[in-house]
Amino acid sequence: MRSAIAVLGLLASTSLASAADLGGPSYDGSLKDGPALMAQPSWTGFYIGANAGYAWGSSDSFLPENLEKEAYVPPGGIRTDLNPDGWFGGGQIGFNFQHGSLVFGVEADWQGGDIEDSATSRHTHTLQPGEPEFDVDNSMSIESFGTVRGRLGVVMGRVLPYVTGGFAWAKTDVDARLTYLVDTPVVFAGSDSATHTGWVVGGGVEIALDENWSIKGEYLYYDLGEENYTITYVGPWDGDTYSTDADLTMQTIRVGVNYKFNR
Repeated sequence: MRSAIAVLGLLASTSLASAADLGGPSYDGSLKDGPALMAQPSWTGFYIGANAGYAWGSSDSFLPENLEKEAYVPPGGIRTDLNPDGWFGGGQIGFNFQHGSLVFGVEADWQGGDIEDSATSRHTHTLQPGEPEFDVDNSMSIESFGTVRGRLGVVMGRVLPYVTGGFAWAKTDVDARLTYLVDTPVVFAGSDSATHTGWVVGGGVEIALDENWSIKGEYLYYDLGEENYTITYVGPWDGDTYSTDADLTMQTIRVGVNYKFNR
């Protein structure tokens, strides 16, 4: 075994000498010296970033038959469920602290986008002469939303898988229209807005490109609670007032880039 190692060492020395004699590149360092390894970046520090993604949600609401005579609702009530979806973009700011292979962080983000849905249902007004039919058109748009979350990750080289969770909010606009399908259709319209609040959980993976820049992919689930919407319809004459409670949940996937400031 020692003879084999000695022969390999002799061959290596001979090859280096031959390369030098032939005008090849010379090597002044020790054979023990290897290529310099790229230092692992620290995750500690403040950062800002931008992101973009896709959202899909569900808003469950119902107009019951008995609205205390505030408005007419057909027997059985009217479901006004919607499933808004669409693209969004925004920014984030946060701070990480690395302790060994663990990274603790906090992040706040704001998003704006085009996340909406609409639906139409037809009903019969049994209290009007001739029992005319009418259409109910309703729509919901999530104008903006955001979170304040904690993060916990495990460093794996330059990769940081993490879990996250915290507080979430979303600002929504609701528009509604009643169209009575008589000889000359009669239209009533109204709107309302609300800010839903709740919680969010999810996870993601962030990859450090160097000491400052990183990219990430993230999934989040939002439960944004229940809010009340009250709409007074405006038309050729005084319209009815409808009030309903709506639950809102949402899911998002997004990619982003962060810039970390040096300590």
